[in-house]
Amino acid sequence: MGLKIQNGRVIDAANNLDFVGDIYIQNGKIAAFNNAPLDFQIDEMIDATNQIVCAGFVDLSVRLKNIAKETVVAANSGVTSFCVQPDISPIIDTPEVVKHLNDLANSSRVHFFGALTQKLEGNELSSMLSLKKAGCIAVSNGNFPVKNLLILRRAMEYAASHDLLFVYRPNEFSLSNSGCDY
Repeated sequence: MGLKIQNGRVIDAANNLDFVGDIYIQNGKIAAFNNAPLDFQIDEMIDATNQIVCAGFVDLSVRLKNIAKETVVAANSGVTSFCVQPDISPIIDTPEVVKHLNDLANSSRVHFFGALTQKLEGNELSSMLSLKKAGCIAVSNGNFPVKNLLILRRAMEYAASHDLLFVYRPNEFSLSNSGCDY
């Protein structure tokens, strides 16, 4: 089957592409850009004027409630993979929770961030290495602050010593004073 996607903004960071033009797809693979290959039969054409055409988007901050349904919706919206923050229910702070969520997701497109601190309370470090071994690709405290800067420092050192991506949102509740609701 030959598919022509025309007039879209083609973005492919891996190959340093960013242009407005056409893509020709044959048997599920890109056959050419802008000029149709010889003997290309157009079976379907999509007008992508004012649209972005790319391999997919990665959402780095997701909080899921129904993993099975939300992964389908995400895929249909162009999100090819996403990272689930630890501040969901249940909190992603033990290997058992990671295993349970991986079983529910049953998808290589869903990645999990483990909790930096136990129960996201900001007082005691979680077992980050165990979370990594269970499948977490990073650690974070989601929208919750770490209450003690020494704990935050220890969390950074622990994550670095185990080559674990550390993601931290500098959110201090005492300074925001309920100024912004999420």
